[in-house]
Parts: sequence; structure tokens; C-alpha cells
Amino acid sequence: MDDKQCKKCKHWEPIETFNKSRRSEDGYGDYCAVCRRIKRMKQQQNPSYVPVNASAFKARSRRNGWECNLTTKRLNTWWRNTPDACVYCGITTKQYIIIRDIVMEYHGDDWEINRFKRFFSTSIQSQIARMTVDRKDTMKGYTIKNMAKACWICNALKSNFFSEEDMYLISKRVMTKLRAAIAKNHYYL
Repeated sequence: MDDKQCKKCKHWEPIETFNKSRRSEDGYGDYCAVCRRIKRMKQQQNPSYVPVNASAFKARSRRNGWECNLTTKRLNTWWRNTPDACVYCGITTKQYIIIRDIVMEYHGDDWEINRFKRFFSTSIQSQIARMTVDRKDTMKGYTIKNMAKACWICNALKSNFFSEEDMYLISKRVMTKLRAAIAKNHYYL
């Protein structure tokens, strides 16, 4: 099977444009990449859209033996009531997107900018366009008290290595250096 018909747009597309799916008989999802992208963009434009899913956190917690007391309702309430800025470095989502785009498009030799390219090395990482959920204490699971909104740069930098207290000290300095390097290279935030 080389082509498949998308159930949404009814176009025949190469099978590679469909996600793999264990649920379907042919092993591929129902919608082509374009229709999935359009659906995702429409969802994200909806003011009530919450980009986090309790089931994903529960599954990860189960795999790692962590506590997870989240429900979709509690997670959505937490997401909406938590300021849309990085708890560690303080940048907003809009500032993060500008910094992300500059770092990804930068082709100069400034190490302060180039060292951040690794945070956007995969297509999934390069598409992150909002705050992410960070576990403040990496030894604990996903509970409302242990979660914070963080930009992808701080979340990836923290990983399982730095503590919450370390990140409050480190991230503001790191982001200040990055922003200074960006300004020095004639980009304006």
C-alpha cells in the first residue's frame, strides 16, 4: 500500500504522511499530515484550549513509579490559573517564541547563541510554542504542588540534573547572556 485516502479531506496521500496507529487495520491513522496540522492550529486558536493532557502525565508517572494525582479537570484548571511565563527565567510565551526562532535561524559563530541550538534539534522540540510543564522536584511525580510552567529552554536545561533552587539562580543568568548575545548580533527582542 503506497497511498491512503484521508478521511477528512478525501485526498489520496502517500502513506508516510499518516501517523502510525495500532488501532487501525492498516497500521496508519485516518488523517493526513496537513489535516492534522490544520486541526491542531484550530484547537490552539480556541481560547479554552489547554495544551496539556493528564493521561500523558499519568502514563509517564506509571512507567517511572511516580505519584500522579492529576485529573484532566484539575490539570486544565491549573494550566489556566498559572501565569503564562517561565517560573525560572521569567520570559513570556511570546518572548520565548521570538528567542526560539532567532536561535534556530541563527547562522553566525556566536557561541552564546549556538549552544542553545541543541534544545531545538528535533522537529518536536523546534515546534514547542508555549510553556511546558516542569516537575520542580525531579524525584517526585506530577502533582499540582510539584508542577510549574517553564519555557522549553529552562525545562531542557534543568532536566533531571538541577534542583528547583539551582534553576532560580542559573536560568536568569543564562537567559540574560543569551538575550545580550542576540542583541549584540542585531536581533531585537
